Amino acid sequence: MTGPATGRWDSSYHAPVMVDEVVALFSGAEEVLDCTLGGGGHSEALLASGSSVVALDRDEVAIAEARKRLAPYEASGRFLAIRGNFGEIDRIDEIQGTRFDAILADLGVSSHQIDADERGFSFRPGALLDMSRRIAQHAG
Repeated sequence: MTGPATGRWDSSYHAPVMVDEVVALFSGAEEVLDCTLGGGGHSEALLASGSSVVALDRDEVAIAEARKRLAPYEASGRFLAIRGNFGEIDRIDEIQGTRFDAILADLGVSSHQIDADERGFSFRPGALLDMSRRIAQHAG
């Protein structure tokens, strides 16, 4: 996403979808695991509704952007961002033994990642589509 934010939970990094529906569905959840942090929109909405959030993402840039956005929640101990792949959740030491009331996995694709030609996701004319390079660089 480029340009100014348009929705309450949007950022210049990403616009989350169905935020109001997610917050309503997770109403009363004290501990939430956000498996796909992205720009932090869902996490911010859940935090604003009173939940504490642990969030995962493989993308270091996404984590850095979300941590800036959610710094007050992180400082209060209600938000924790972890670099990791939700497909390997059983191997993420920081959350072993933690019980969550709700788990969110927004499995869409971020336009921020697709729009960056150097990431190897782009379908734009002249951009190199190189998923093997992308996976090797960001695996972990």
